[in-house]
Amino acid sequence: MTSFHSLKHIKSLHFSKFRQKYSQFIIEGLKSVDELIHSDYEVLDIFATKRYYSSFEGHANVHLLSDKDYATISQFKTPAGILASAKIKGDEEHKILDNERITLLLDGVSDPGNLGTLIRTADWFGITQIIGNESCADFYNHKTLSATMGSFTRVNYKRGDLAQLLDGKNSYGAFLNGDELSKVSIKSPAYIVIGSESHGISIEVEKHIKNKVFIPGANTAESLNASIAGGILMHAFFTKLI
Repeated sequence: MTSFHSLKHIKSLHFSKFRQKYSQFIIEGLKSVDELIHSDYEVLDIFATKRYYSSFEGHANVHLLSDKDYATISQFKTPAGILASAKIKGDEEHKILDNERITLLLDGVSDPGNLGTLIRTADWFGITQIIGNESCADFYNHKTLSATMGSFTRVNYKRGDLAQLLDGKNSYGAFLNGDELSKVSIKSPAYIVIGSESHGISIEVEKHIKNKVFIPGANTAESLNASIAGGILMHAFFTKLI
């Protein structure tokens, strides 16, 4: 029987300070939990209602919860009925590689939904190395992980000093005053920089970007959503480098 202490611990992982304290995170939803189980993350516990319990009872540390008890640990207004906890990977498991064909760098992408969508899109285009700075949203925020739809298990996400990382690199950043995307010569290894939706790429990071790229449009909207802009750039780079 699942103890109150166990449920209290899981609920504490809704908050960043406790995720950091215990080096654990939680993921909710059938697809995301299934992706987690089949990844190289260390899964700790699985909590499921009767609807999903039979599908996971063969795994170790699976706990059956009533709908009422499950609702107390769910992160969603409409509980998904299946949730898992896992160990956060240490920095030594996220080494930054210099020979990746495309690396995505995120400068101040503070919205968890945008961060998660960018991770999911990067996974679609086979980009496995993503580096965000300290002003980006928390990778293990439940909104971030949910937006990835399981893609977080296949990417190498690391925090880093983008200005330092970009020094001497073949880098490209999205700007309103850049060269039109279709006319830009793309070479690998390429470093794509996406800035925040509100402020764009910071001045400090901009100093180290070699190629400013502009995504043309009808110019009726003020700007593009960060994850949409990232998706357009990733598609363009992917098709030109295959």
